[in-house]
Amino acid sequence: MSGSAFSSRVAWQLCCFLSAKGLINLPAEAIEQLTLDYAVELEAAGDIVTATWTLQHLRDDDVRKPAITSLLERNAGAISDPTSGSDHSTFTALTEQLRIPTSLIFAAKATYAKSVLQDPYLQARWLLRANGAEDAHEVLCTTVGPQAVIEQDYSALRQLIHEFPRRKPEGWQDGGHVYESCLRLLSMPAAQKQSREGERALRELRKGLGGMEGSDGVKTLEQRVAMIEMRRLAEEIAREMDVGEEVEGLVGTDGHASSGMGMLEAYRRALGTCE
Repeated sequence: MSGSAFSSRVAWQLCCFLSAKGLINLPAEAIEQLTLDYAVELEAAGDIVTATWTLQHLRDDDVRKPAITSLLERNAGAISDPTSGSDHSTFTALTEQLRIPTSLIFAAKATYAKSVLQDPYLQARWLLRANGAEDAHEVLCTTVGPQAVIEQDYSALRQLIHEFPRRKPEGWQDGGHVYESCLRLLSMPAAQKQSREGERALRELRKGLGGMEGSDGVKTLEQRVAMIEMRRLAEEIAREMDVGEEVEGLVGTDGHASSGMGMLEAYRRALGTCE
């Protein structure tokens, strides 16, 4: 009826119209397959919104939701970012016109950030917007946090921690809170470290590190190195507090911990090649 084996548009539209009028009675499997075929054609043409709308006509819940989820994950890069100042018409069309839950779109963008962009920071941010704070916390603890400590670049980690909701996910005390305490100490001037606030932050860092080191689960090399480096940082700040003056080489004017041989030593300890 369409005149082309590679175009399902006319056949699908006639099928929907005639079925709604009760003029034809096709098998459910045939209608479902025709809907899927037409959605694939629309996706190939780059029309993600219409493809999603087409998939919404699938009657079987067990088929419809996975089909829409897969479509969004494959094309998450083409879905506009509502958090940016740029045009977000695609996101608006999906969420306002088609009533696609925002959490489903953000979860798809998180999958895209992980598998295609290989950007754990962006993955965690999208997970937070998908109401996946626990999954975002895991990414923070396994990738974002350790990388920040090792590379001594804390801007992304600081921003990510700030975006977590007030009600923190389970395990925060022995995870995200450890990195939060570390950042707070690194940002403190020497005089503030001698105050009760500095003592409290150091106490929280030590306590959190103890819980992190004793927690179950296999830890990556980066996680082990980060824990060793944060432990070294805590010990040197404790000595600094004891003598009442800044330890030379611990923290530079940019607020970064000392690197060089110290970081190499941390890697060696994490690998178990030295005592």
